[in-house]
Amino acid sequence: MATEQKLIADLAAARSHTPPDDSVLAHALQRLAQWYSERRQPGRAQKLVRELWHILRRLHGEADPRTTQAVSWLASLYVSLGRLDRADQLLISFAHRFDSLTGSAAGAVAALLNQSVELDYQRGRYDIALKNCRDVLVMLGDTITES
Repeated sequence: MATEQKLIADLAAARSHTPPDDSVLAHALQRLAQWYSERRQPGRAQKLVRELWHILRRLHGEADPRTTQAVSWLASLYVSLGRLDRADQLLISFAHRFDSLTGSAAGAVAALLNQSVELDYQRGRYDIALKNCRDVLVMLGDTITES
């Protein structure tokens, strides 16, 4: 099992020996962020996941499942830090940039929007949750009819 110091050393090595958008750096960020997440240290993890998201976006594009997973993870960390508005803003702005996607990318983006629906519902913002839920259904409906 990796220790925090080993993961930090791996990240430092990745930062110093690779280009900043290299997949090796992304992997090192992900491993350390996961380590912090598992130990309930969301403040430390969210900084790493935010950087991971930017790297994955450059490497693979915004609609790639790895990128959308990083966005979902980042939003979850914001929620655990009590920053519900920031999580909601992140999810909605990301999901609405892709309202014309189809296939698996639409499913991934619909999942992010659904995560936002859950946040709105928990906060008692039922009208907003209903509107976003309809958007999710439209995205998934387009995906289902094209399959």
